[in-house]
Amino acid sequence: MKIIKSFPEELSKRDAYKLTESQTTRKLVDLAGSVIEPTKWVLFEDEDKTVLALEADGELFGTISGTFIDAFVKAFDELGADMGPIRVVTGTSRAGRTYVTCELA
Repeated sequence: MKIIKSFPEELSKRDAYKLTESQTTRKLVDLAGSVIEPTKWVLFEDEDKTVLALEADGELFGTISGTFIDAFVKAFDELGADMGPIRVVTGTSRAGRTYVTCELA
């Protein structure tokens, strides 16, 4: 596993382990329409996939969706710690597949 980016930048080893290894992490796609406010997050490579894991309201969530990861990282890069809450949004691609992304709430 290789950590690419995290918030806070100096994430404790305990928090990094919890975010990357938890067995109770929920899929973000299951939160469609919900608003969450991430307090900690980590973007990491695990085997051959990129994963975003985050904590909000004491719960852990994760996704491998490139669409969600791109939108989330872009918002964080622009706004930093002032990003605030996000809304989890799903849609259907032209190929008929469900995708998940996010927007500022």
